[in-house]
Amino acid sequence: QQEQQHQQQQQQNKKKQRPFGKQSRKQKPILNLTEHEAGVVSLAFYGDNFLLSGSADNTTRLWDLATGSPKAILKHPRTVFGLSVQPPTLEFARGAQKSEPLIATACWDGVVRLWTLPEGALEGELRGHSAGLYSVSFSPLDGTLLASASADHTVRIWDVQTKEMLWTVHAHGDHVSSVDWSPKDRLSFSTGGWDRRFRLWEISNEESTRCRGERRQCQELVPKFTGRHPQLVWRVAYHPGGNFVAACHGAVGQSPTVVIYEVNSGQVVRRMGRHKDTPLTIAWALQSQVLASAGMDGKVLLYDGNALEDDLPKGDLDDADEQAQWKADLLDFRTSRIDAANATTSAQGNVSWTADQAQPHPLAGRVAFW
Repeated sequence: QQEQQHQQQQQQNKKKQRPFGKQSRKQKPILNLTEHEAGVVSLAFYGDNFLLSGSADNTTRLWDLATGSPKAILKHPRTVFGLSVQPPTLEFARGAQKSEPLIATACWDGVVRLWTLPEGALEGELRGHSAGLYSVSFSPLDGTLLASASADHTVRIWDVQTKEMLWTVHAHGDHVSSVDWSPKDRLSFSTGGWDRRFRLWEISNEESTRCRGERRQCQELVPKFTGRHPQLVWRVAYHPGGNFVAACHGAVGQSPTVVIYEVNSGQVVRRMGRHKDTPLTIAWALQSQVLASAGMDGKVLLYDGNALEDDLPKGDLDDADEQAQWKADLLDFRTSRIDAANATTSAQGNVSWTADQAQPHPLAGRVAFW
């Protein structure tokens, strides 16, 4: 009897250690938010009581989680692929801090838009990219800095107080699909791109002082570290502690994998490859106990965020035929898409590029983007 009680106690302890156990699979959603008219491709919490959602119906909606109804609808000309909420940091408090943080949206028309909530007023537009936007990110340690990632192969870093572009980072040799700031080092960020590269960047204090001074002497940034991936990198996300960063890559049948890097050394410390199609997004729980990944196979996978063991089936590795098909697909895409380099730039550095020139998103044929 004592042995049976001991086993029962051990099972209870295991359930307590797992924030998401088997018992959670039978739970129904708390809310079902259904008013979008097309696919939802981006999410961000606004405080504890509101949720922002970006959609292919060309809107961002602010949901009141107490009622399940939209409190504000922010209209855009194209799909909103990225959302970021400004943190209330000390650096921003030294300037003209607002009573409510700004919301940044990354739209496929190539424009970053800044909004004030809850009224949903357009605060300003940041123009300079020459192609659609995938991702936008406020620095969690300096709310005046905002980074945007684009199909024009660049990351642009903006001062949201002055609405000025500080750095144009020639980050990748193809679409830059993701950017994320470090929660530990104020001037460090990571990027992922279609050139199958993951990169870590660090802006020195001296460079920050020069660029943000009166003369705006901004220098070209070079990556601190570059990691090679076998497929397109779709998303990067820092561990809440800032010592690790996850990146996901893949295509259908071609090594869909989540990779975790150690920030200081750039070494890969973990690989997870249970998706059967492209993993498009990853996210860490605030206490880092859980790492979630989701993709085109319709699955959301939850991993122990603190474990170090790999989970990479050998069967997921590409064979020679898959590698050949991948190269053919990539060549076909590159020869058929719009060449963003032909965009014209005005004397102020703003690009003469309209929403009507926006190339279709690469997944447009597989999900309801248009």
